[in-house]
Amino acid sequence: MPSVAFSLASWEGKYFETAGRVAQQVINKIHTSQLSHDTVLNVNVPDVPYEDIQGFQTTRLGKRHMSEASVQDEDDASLYWIGENGKEADNGVGTDFHAISNNYVSVTPLQIDLTKYNEIDTVSEWLQELS
Repeated sequence: MPSVAFSLASWEGKYFETAGRVAQQVINKIHTSQLSHDTVLNVNVPDVPYEDIQGFQTTRLGKRHMSEASVQDEDDASLYWIGENGKEADNGVGTDFHAISNNYVSVTPLQIDLTKYNEIDTVSEWLQELS
């Protein structure tokens, strides 16, 4: 069975019931799907009333600029706060960012293998120089 992660696309988190209804729909559909067991579905739900959801879109991940630097806590020097997300760098049609901004539920099929296959030969070449 594939894995699934749900996110309410908002810092405020106002319409959790919308995300709950969407989660039910997606989970019910997964049970009858042909998805492979190593698929991870990344589901982003707009933070709007359910009635305002325009539908579902299969998307790819958009890209962000680099995030802000971490910040040391003023009261406890042993604590650091993660910096703000970077601004959207790729939010065009077909991305999760675009779907969410138009009140569509974004469903992005992901895979776990993070290997950058087109760099294997390059890294192999410079590793030979180290041997």
